Amino acid sequence: MNDLKQRRLRMRLTQTQLGKRVGCSKSYISALENGKEKGSTALLNKIDLALDGFSYQPPDVPFKNEAERKELHEIWCENYKFFDK
Repeated sequence: MNDLKQRRLRMRLTQTQLGKRVGCSKSYISALENGKEKGSTALLNKIDLALDGFSYQPPDVPFKNEAERKELHEIWCENYKFFDK
């Protein structure tokens, strides 16, 4: 079982639920889990945020723009609202 699937199952999410959180289809999540797709850095960051609450941003690949940074921050806040309490 690959890492993405293990992490998703650990969070007790279906492929459909994860796809909705990150803005892609169930079939695309399946393709990522089965190694048929690699996914963009932005999508992988969204998935990391949805599953772990942090994103992996390689040091040599900064956010493309402020909008991308804000989008990832909003996903984190949506998934981890309890931190604001």
